[in-house]
Amino acid sequence: MEPRSPQDCPDMGTQRVFFHRRKSHANRQVLIIHFGGVLGSIELVRRNQYADLEDVSQTICLRHDVAEGMQDLSLHFQVVLYSHYSEKLTEQLVTQLIDQRPEIVLDAAYCPSSDDQDQSAPVCYN
Repeated sequence: MEPRSPQDCPDMGTQRVFFHRRKSHANRQVLIIHFGGVLGSIELVRRNQYADLEDVSQTICLRHDVAEGMQDLSLHFQVVLYSHYSEKLTEQLVTQLIDQRPEIVLDAAYCPSSDDQDQSAPVCYN
């Protein structure tokens, strides 16, 4: 189904990075889940503290039984993920969740709009 709102909603402070609402769930309630701290986190790892921010690897850490819980919730709700990470990290997060955990069903994903984005994420040095 097509979204009814614009992709970028600066008045709301969010922008949509993924939308794939299931027709079968169009009349179901929307459940918005905050990724950071609730479902898991993204850790950015740099080789050293002087490494360029573009030269980092990321690791998605999911809490125990998240996939099973999300699968149960997706049977009864339209599931929307909100991530406080940047648009790029949120897109990568959604792609990895969908590719690696097919039992996790998302109807949409949002992140802060470009003006409000928290570009930071926990950074670990090896």
